[in-house]
Amino acid sequence: MLDLNSGWAAEILNAFPKSHVIVKERGTLSLDAKKPNYLLLNYEAFQQPDSQAFVKALTRDYKIDFMVLDEVHFAKSRGQAESRRRQLINYLLAEGAKANTRMRVLAMSATPVINSLDEAVSLLELVTGHTYPDLDVRPKVSSALAIHEQLVIHGVRYVPRYEMELHERAVEILAPELAERLQSVGKGQVLAIETILTEAKLSTIVELAKPGTLIYSQFVESIFPMIREQLTRKGFRVAAFNGEDKSGVELFKKREVDVLIGSSALGTGVDGLQYVCNRLIVACLPWTSAGYEQLLGRVYRQGSTFRDVEVFIPQVILRNGNDEWSWDRQRLARIRYKKTLADAAVDGAVPEAKLASPELMLEEAKRALTAWIERLANGGPCEVLRPILKVPLPPETVREGTKHFGDFSTMNARINSSLSSTTHLRYQQNPEEWFLYHTLYREARSNMA
Repeated sequence: MLDLNSGWAAEILNAFPKSHVIVKERGTLSLDAKKPNYLLLNYEAFQQPDSQAFVKALTRDYKIDFMVLDEVHFAKSRGQAESRRRQLINYLLAEGAKANTRMRVLAMSATPVINSLDEAVSLLELVTGHTYPDLDVRPKVSSALAIHEQLVIHGVRYVPRYEMELHERAVEILAPELAERLQSVGKGQVLAIETILTEAKLSTIVELAKPGTLIYSQFVESIFPMIREQLTRKGFRVAAFNGEDKSGVELFKKREVDVLIGSSALGTGVDGLQYVCNRLIVACLPWTSAGYEQLLGRVYRQGSTFRDVEVFIPQVILRNGNDEWSWDRQRLARIRYKKTLADAAVDGAVPEAKLASPELMLEEAKRALTAWIERLANGGPCEVLRPILKVPLPPETVREGTKHFGDFSTMNARINSSLSSTTHLRYQQNPEEWFLYHTLYREARSNMA
C-alpha cells in the first residue's frame, strides 16, 4: 500500500489506467502484480513538504524495474549547488538500484547543455550514478568534446525527420530612420535595442498573424504589452505564456484565443501546440542555437496535424545603397552557426569561433552602426574594389586566408562535423573560404599524385 493522503499525490490517480490499479479507502493505492504498473510524477512532486517521506516509502515498499526521466534537464545542477529536487531524485535512483540491481534508467532531453558544461556532467552523474572528476567543465573546446564522448557512450542523439515541411523566412523591414535612436542606446542595454526594433516590427507582425499563430520574444518586459496591444486592436484574441503567467497556453490549445505570445518559458515541457499551430513569428530571437531549436520544437514536432510549418523572422535593416546594418541579422547569424560549446558537447561540432556575449555583441553592433552613419554623413557608402576570386588563389592570399580559416585539415574537419546547410550558408557569406578550400584541395591532390 502507498499512502496518497497528501493533496498533490492524490492527483496522480488520474494518470493511472484504471485496470492497472486498485484504489482503497482512506487514500491508499494497491498495485496489480499481474499487469505492468506505471507511476507518473512531475518534477514538482520532489519539492513538496512530504516529498522525502514519499520517496522513502516508494523505494522501501516497491521494486522499480524501469525509471524514465523525461525533460531530465529540470533535474540538473549548476556549480556546487544541488536543489532539493535533484537530491531526492538522486536518492530515488540510488535506493531503487539497491533494491533491484537490474533496474534501468532512461533520461531524455533535447538540451542537456544550455548555459554551461557542468550541466551535462551533472546529468551524466545523475543517470549513471558515478562521478566524473576527470571531466573538465571550464569553457574550452577540449572540455566540451570530452563531455561529448561520454554522452555518446551513455546515450544516443536522435533528431527526428518529420513528414511536414519546415519553411523559415526572414522578412526584411527597412527602417533607416531608427539610426539615431539605436545609436543612443546605453552600454549593455540589450533590452532597449530590442524594444526599439520591436516597435518597427509591429505592423509586420500584425500582418503575418492569423488565428493559430505563436509569437515568440526572448524578452517579456515592455515587448509583450506592445505586441498584445497591436494585435488586440486588429481584433485578435491574445493570451501570454511566460515565467510568471502560464495561463495562455491552455486557452490557445482550446482555440479560445487566436494568438499566443510566448517567452523562453515555452522552450521545454510544453506539448500540444503542434495540434493547433503551424505559424511561428519570432519577434526577438533566442541567444543560442539550442534555444532556437527548442523553440522550433514547440510547433515542428511529432503529431503535427499540418503539412507545413511556417517560421517568420522579421529583421530590421538600415540600408543605403549596398551599405547595410542590421542587429537582427547579426542575431540570426549567431544562432545559425554551430559555434557554442553546447553544440560541441551535444553534437561534437567544433566551434568555429568564440561566441561573443550579448553585451559585447551590442557594443560591436553599435560601433558598426556608428561607422554606417559616418559613411552616410560623408556622402554615402564608399566603393571598395577587390580582386576577383578564382582557383587557385595567389600565394599571399592563401597565407592570409589560412591564418583566418585554418589549414586544409582544419577546414576539412569543420566541413565533416557540420550540417551541409550550415556549410552552404557559411560559404555564401564567406566565399573566400570556399576558394581557399578548393585551392588547398588541389594542392593536396597534386602532392598525392
